[in-house]
Amino acid sequence: MIVLIRKKKNFIVTIIVSIFFCLFGLFFLLASYIVPDTVLKRCLTFMGLCFLVSGIGNMYRYYKLIPIVTIEQDEFYFKDKMYLWNDIQSVEYDKRQKYGGSKLYFNTTTFIFKDGKSIHFFNNFYCNNSEAIDFIKQRIPVIPN
Repeated sequence: MIVLIRKKKNFIVTIIVSIFFCLFGLFFLLASYIVPDTVLKRCLTFMGLCFLVSGIGNMYRYYKLIPIVTIEQDEFYFKDKMYLWNDIQSVEYDKRQKYGGSKLYFNTTTFIFKDGKSIHFFNNFYCNNSEAIDFIKQRIPVIPN
């Protein structure tokens, strides 16, 4: 059994950036209470809410898109759902995929199932990704084009 472990560095950077955005948002919201009712007050409130939502959204996106993946001999678990190896039609290694709603692209391993559904896990965010990919290549061989 292989458990894909999230990299601590990525997690720490995500936490720091999220905290920074939330604190920046709170600063703007607090500053908007001090300023008299003008256009500046509305701008500060809007900017504060944007930074706050961005900080919270960043953490949510990280936990939503980077789940713990458990790979076993006959199946694997992704976001607490079990998938069988027999249900996979093909695997695309090193496919470029958008990270959430951002404009950032990362390499993913994409599982394409026989029913047309596909799931992705982002290679850069896991410590033992190469070990998992080697195991997957043993289970589902790479078909040359």
